[in-house]
Amino acid sequence: MKKYLWLLTMMLMLVTVLPPAAASRGSQEITYPAYIALEPVTVNLNTPRRTRFLRVDIELLVQDKVNHQLIDFNMPLIRDQIVTMLGGRNPEDLQTHEARETLRQQLREAVRDTLINATGYEAILDLFFSGFIVQ
Repeated sequence: MKKYLWLLTMMLMLVTVLPPAAASRGSQEITYPAYIALEPVTVNLNTPRRTRFLRVDIELLVQDKVNHQLIDFNMPLIRDQIVTMLGGRNPEDLQTHEARETLRQQLREAVRDTLINATGYEAILDLFFSGFIVQ
């Protein structure tokens, strides 16, 4: 019962906090499940000789509108978790397909854990890389 009251409170807060432009964007019909594209994430990698970066484009798969709203509301927590997990990695450890797949799974579980701690719900079905650049 507490979870439902909390969820209802969060949804009401979202409706009252959204600016008019965001509210009008919401009038477009979205078919679920749906993907939510995060803004690209760029972090420094751990290299002794020269500065190297990782830039990833991430898509989150959500089941329904309620989970979509939970993710939108908690986006700063999600991005913080992703930046924390990606930053400082060794670039050589990101070169293989297997390493990227392991990282994708680790990020998915970390985002789920973050959302469970914040909302009580996993909220995402999966996480995918739509771009992955090491330079």
